[in-house]
Amino acid sequence: MNRKLAVPAVVMMLLAVACGSMNRMTPRQMDDTAIEADVRGKIAEAVPSKTFAVEVNVDHGVVTLKGDAANETDIRAIEKAANSVHGVKSVINNIHVKM
Repeated sequence: MNRKLAVPAVVMMLLAVACGSMNRMTPRQMDDTAIEADVRGKIAEAVPSKTFAVEVNVDHGVVTLKGDAANETDIRAIEKAANSVHGVKSVINNIHVKM
């Protein structure tokens, strides 16, 4: 490779790597994001109609569920689904029966 082209190519690669690493999530954030996705998937399996109707927040493995459901059975199924996900430390269930 021509030396005149090699130096700019190396500089561009270093800049690309530096910019990419500034936008990366920390491992904890990735864990919480992965847990949230898994919880949503389990909710979809347990109560498909509530897949996106229930708000799911994860902070250090603590899952908070918020929203409404048709009945107590659905609420328990959603909570059980969230608890079944690997990495979940506890579940705060703020889901209420829709009147």
